[in-house]
Amino acid sequence: LAIDQLDITLDPAASSYSLYIAFAQADLLATLSLDELVAALQYSTVDGAGGITGTFRTKLTFDTAADNPATLYLAADYSAAGLVFTGSAGNIPGAEFATYIESIPGLSAPAFLNAITITSIDAMYNTGTGDVAFTIAADWLIGSVTLALGLSITMEQDPANADHYRQIVVASVALDNAGVSISELVGAIDSGLAGLLPS
Repeated sequence: LAIDQLDITLDPAASSYSLYIAFAQADLLATLSLDELVAALQYSTVDGAGGITGTFRTKLTFDTAADNPATLYLAADYSAAGLVFTGSAGNIPGAEFATYIESIPGLSAPAFLNAITITSIDAMYNTGTGDVAFTIAADWLIGSVTLALGLSITMEQDPANADHYRQIVVASVALDNAGVSISELVGAIDSGLAGLLPS
């Protein structure tokens, strides 16, 4: 890896110190590239700032030759309030999961996995508050019909009582195609339900 940017600031008079380092984009493997790798660390007591803060970010791209390559983004931010972890991924073919499942002796993958593309996954965890958030969206191609699936799970501190947490779960299904006939939709649902069973 090659360093693309390095900044160091030392200001003892103001009790302020910082380090920032960013690495250049690099092809790690034939189908894997590192698009971003950044780390920053700062210590300051200016204007009552609470000491050390830090940030880490990285982004990877898989199957770089594809028109819509899969991506993975991870980040962590530190402050006196705690650590906040975030991550996201997208354009993940369900066939990848099917291949992994089939590689385990005695297991067979559900047929529908091969027709699913995970368009996005987002996750967050805050160690300071205990808040957790997870969202996933996927497209399920059944014949000529595409269903957009979504699931969101959130656990957050109750504003009225800091000792309690509330959970929110939202699921959604939407039809992405325009002009789909009722018979096509019924056939797709029937085919989709059959595909939920292991092949």
